[in-house]
Amino acid sequence: MPTTVSVTFILGRYHATPWATHVNEGQVELPPSPWRILRALYAVWKERRPDLDETTVHDLLHRLAEPPQFDVPDHILAHTRHYYPDLTSTSSKKSSDQIIDTFAALDPRQPLLITWPFDLPPQQRHVLEALCKALPYLGRSESLCTAELLSESASPAPGSQQWTPTTVDDDRDRNTPPRKLLTPDQPLDLAALTARPIDWRRTGLLYPRGTHHTLYRQVQATAHPPEADSPPNIQPEPARKQNTTTTEEPVVMPEARSPSDFLSSSATRANPAHTVVRLDLAQPSRLAYRDTALVTRMLHAAAASKLPDHHTRKSLSNLLGIDDTGRNLRSNHRHAHLLAAPDSHRRITRLIVWSPDGLADDEIDALCRISELRNRHISRLRQPTRILVTAIGGNELLPPEWTGASRHWESVTPYLPTGHPKKDLARYVHHRIPTDLNYTQPGLSDLLDDIHILDRPPRTSTGGIFAREQSPPHRTISTGNFYVRIRFKKHHTPHRGGLLTAGQLSHYGLGLFRPLPPHELNP
Repeated sequence: MPTTVSVTFILGRYHATPWATHVNEGQVELPPSPWRILRALYAVWKERRPDLDETTVHDLLHRLAEPPQFDVPDHILAHTRHYYPDLTSTSSKKSSDQIIDTFAALDPRQPLLITWPFDLPPQQRHVLEALCKALPYLGRSESLCTAELLSESASPAPGSQQWTPTTVDDDRDRNTPPRKLLTPDQPLDLAALTARPIDWRRTGLLYPRGTHHTLYRQVQATAHPPEADSPPNIQPEPARKQNTTTTEEPVVMPEARSPSDFLSSSATRANPAHTVVRLDLAQPSRLAYRDTALVTRMLHAAAASKLPDHHTRKSLSNLLGIDDTGRNLRSNHRHAHLLAAPDSHRRITRLIVWSPDGLADDEIDALCRISELRNRHISRLRQPTRILVTAIGGNELLPPEWTGASRHWESVTPYLPTGHPKKDLARYVHHRIPTDLNYTQPGLSDLLDDIHILDRPPRTSTGGIFAREQSPPHRTISTGNFYVRIRFKKHHTPHRGGLLTAGQLSHYGLGLFRPLPPHELNP
């Protein structure tokens, strides 16, 4: 049985600049070259699945060095233009360079099929399946995708193009110009496969050693489907003057339902199965983790603006935190908490909406329709940040380092006590923590055994000063913030595998605790 890998581009775009061409030449390498595919698999193995057996991976790559066949879904070529300040640009004289971003726009429902005409041994097949599941993108990093090793032969989508390796003398169809794709020599040279482009170009080579060009020709094209099933007419984005960066974290597809399933939904009844919505940021370097409260409030405002009649809404909404009368919801804080996850550089890379009582379809629809965040009144947040819903599901989508069971819990983000501050802050914190914990889980204070205020932020927190803001508008936070470690009389697991939060702005990312594993406890 042939070996077939299905690659679906979830944003409907495939970006890939062919070897030895400049980005402004406006070319797209489609089908992707076999050399590109092997480098992607090798990178995924090293970065995401180093646990896989080295010998098996090497044998697999050597086997996949044979040129495959491609079934390319119907697509069009489009581009956007970006303008970057050049070296001559000053505060008084603006000057910019134009960069053309060319891509293939295709239907995200139709996969690209890559087929090798041989079967793999079970061990290599298992490794290839694991690498495909861990593949975050193919081509440039904007080409977010999901890949899957198919268990049986798949039929190409209607309107797709089949490209097979051929020879110069094969002239079955002279009307379709052939394409040259970079292909590894056999046997595969692993050292050449992992070399950096800058290294071989220093030697004067345009292409890496151990490669050659293979001629591919389109051998057939299936008929276009009826108009009702044809791919959507995807238009290129208008030209925008902005800087672009790429996401550092992989995007995870929804496990149960796609974000598109919620679009235009009118359901208002909360679904207990949908407690978590994850949104990834396209420009993670712009938002500092200390601005968590500000960013999550921007997300809340953006989601509210997408809900119909949110100003006069009189129905229960876990996302907005209001009941049927439009007043604040009294449900032991089981409505939506908006959280932020940082990377190693203390920048926000992901936003998480966690609602213990679930979210309704129209609320998830509102989150799916948010494309960017910005705050016009704060200079550092004035630049728009693009976001995208990447996962919808239950509590299993929460970061594992924030969930679990332990006797010892420690602040991830600062704890802000409720109530009026007292002169003796230590006594004030010891007095307020039991009360704040009882707000989210009645009776939890009875399990408290010890409260310790940390002299310095814990290692996993960002430290520094978290942004203070007015919430609600008539009240200013003036109690300070604290990093604390609390101990229960026995192992505590938050209700239904959720999170432990407490204090002011706990619905906007502050007051979040994490369970301490045994190896982090002091002897």
